[in-house]
Amino acid sequence: MKICMITQDFPPKARGAGQYAYKLAKGLRDRGHEVVVLTRGSSNALYTLDNFDGINVYRVRFVKAYPFHLELHRKFIEMVLREEIKDCDILHLHTPSVPVVQIGDIPVVSTFHGTAYGGSKRRGHKDVYSIGIKLSLPLLINTEKRIITVSYTHLRAH
Repeated sequence: MKICMITQDFPPKARGAGQYAYKLAKGLRDRGHEVVVLTRGSSNALYTLDNFDGINVYRVRFVKAYPFHLELHRKFIEMVLREEIKDCDILHLHTPSVPVVQIGDIPVVSTFHGTAYGGSKRRGHKDVYSIGIKLSLPLLINTEKRIITVSYTHLRAH
């Protein structure tokens, strides 16, 4: 099975959800599955491709255009999925802060490692980034609701 994981970050620089996605990807790969990871890249190129510990990692264009950053990132991820990867059997979204990605009838599952609301409460008002997240909160919460809906719909259909 070819599994495409989408996560906010991934090693070598990764926090909780990114570390979890890495360990899961390694475990699935060791069981014979092909795992591809899509995560945030720079704003310069559509993507860069590297291999981290035997896992192909697409670092997809990410533009910090709050509050529209996830919607832009979704468009770039879908371009890479359609043009470069093409044949995923399942999409696995690792929240928080990932876009709702749907490609045809590929099943979507999600793992919630936290929520935007919880994360924004912990951040406070430390810097401009934190304030941008707070202003984006209604859109982020809506995105999380859509991820739940998409995953639930795909699970019921399969």
